[in-house]
Amino acid sequence: KFNTHVKVLNKSECASYTNLTHYRNINHGLRDESGKWHCDRLSSPDVSPDWQGTGWYRFTGSSGTRMPTKAPGIHRCGTYLTGWLKGNHPSTPGSTIDATVCFIWNNNECDESVDVKVTNCNSYFVYYLPDIPFNCKKRYCATNDRI
Repeated sequence: KFNTHVKVLNKSECASYTNLTHYRNINHGLRDESGKWHCDRLSSPDVSPDWQGTGWYRFTGSSGTRMPTKAPGIHRCGTYLTGWLKGNHPSTPGSTIDATVCFIWNNNECDESVDVKVTNCNSYFVYYLPDIPFNCKKRYCATNDRI
């Protein structure tokens, strides 16, 4: 068990990441408390307040703790097209997987997608997320549920 802990501590992304906390829970609606919707692209005038561009991120606070692994529906977490993790989180502490984040629109659960990485940091996950490269009505979303 001690070796696993050391391995996780040696994963740089487990110590150096940006927290995503702003209105990202899938239980939140389209617009945040100020009536605005957001997207995760730095060049957008509607950029999320907690978005810093491509890099490692951790979901915390009222946003939730992990990305949902089932399509949550549209118009959630402060955006139009909600981002969710297609597949499972890595189960082994210290492991990193290549994964896909899908953005749901209308009846298509994976209307557009981006490649990401997910690392299991023992008691939490971090995600290597790219700046949204297309239509910026999309955002990476989170949940507290183990779905």
